[in-house]
Amino acid sequence: MELTSEADACIVHCQVDRGVAMERFIERAASDPLRRESHPDAEIIAAMESSAFEWERYEPMELGIPVLRVDTANGYEPTLDRIVVFSGSR
Repeated sequence: MELTSEADACIVHCQVDRGVAMERFIERAASDPLRRESHPDAEIIAAMESSAFEWERYEPMELGIPVLRVDTANGYEPTLDRIVVFSGSR
């Protein structure tokens, strides 16, 4: 990538297991009625429940730059301090 070769770029990729991701998505869909106007939540939830959802679409892009995976199931792992060090050390 032309721009990433000229920058100190990195990816901080937040992730959780699929069950937690699905719970969070369903909770957001249920708690925000305005969301229904611009998001096909019912179709996405049906795809998640039927195993037709393309989870791999949410993997970090391959850009040839460092990637830090952060588990957000219960806070941040690694810690926010570690994330700052990683992203600032580029």
